[in-house]
Amino acid sequence: TFDTLLEDLAAEYGDKPAIAFHPNDEEEYITYAELKTAIFDKAEEYVKQYGNPHRVPKDENDKPPATILIHELLSKDWIIDAAGAIVAGFQTALVDVTVEDDDIPRVWENCIEYHPESFLFFASGTTSKGRAVVLTQTALLRCAWNGQKMLPCSSKDRLLSVLPLTHVFGFVCGFLWPLTQGATIQLGTGVRGLATDPVNYKPTIMSLVPTMLKFLLQVDGLNPELGIILVGGGPCDQSLIDATRRKGVSLYFGYGLTETASGIAISSREGD
Repeated sequence: TFDTLLEDLAAEYGDKPAIAFHPNDEEEYITYAELKTAIFDKAEEYVKQYGNPHRVPKDENDKPPATILIHELLSKDWIIDAAGAIVAGFQTALVDVTVEDDDIPRVWENCIEYHPESFLFFASGTTSKGRAVVLTQTALLRCAWNGQKMLPCSSKDRLLSVLPLTHVFGFVCGFLWPLTQGATIQLGTGVRGLATDPVNYKPTIMSLVPTMLKFLLQVDGLNPELGIILVGGGPCDQSLIDATRRKGVSLYFGYGLTETASGIAISSREGD
């Protein structure tokens, strides 16, 4: 579970930067020990404000426990708010910041059941209208650990997080995967800084969708320190794969669904 993971990470990597907000990881960051404390404090705050997340409604007129809605720009606070809600035991809905406030009520039309200690991700609706997908802590953490067995990340790595964490690919491969391994997660300036953030932040790993990779190749935006790129979220043209590898960067391709907590397959060798 998330609380156990945070305890273990704080014990092993205490003063190491967990999340960095500046190209120099030593200037603006929160350590693994500080992250655990902040998330646990937020969890207590949620319980005091909203009550017992495991309370069973007495009848149909009794409201179910609160669902915590995370609808804000990606930041340190986003991560603390989302993780705090899960550690507290609440059902937690991750809603893309591009969703207008007036459209938020439609989110709850898909939330018929209550699932404590779980995240709600909203699938894009490729084959049907958008829908809420319930993913447990166990499913998400297993996906991160299974991916680690196929594509190792270490505590020495720096992963620049550029994918939206409201999408399961971004959440697992841009946040949870490096977190479980004690790596440093770099929060750059977002899409607007995609052309320059890799050079400025000097990541060793990036998780990207094909359109992002194509753009970075066009602007010569891949930094020399970058060793691995994980691509997912859509088909990747062979020319992009070849161009990336010519720059000395190992590229791997993953496939998955929101319903499977992201990846169900990943290339095991560069030639795949």
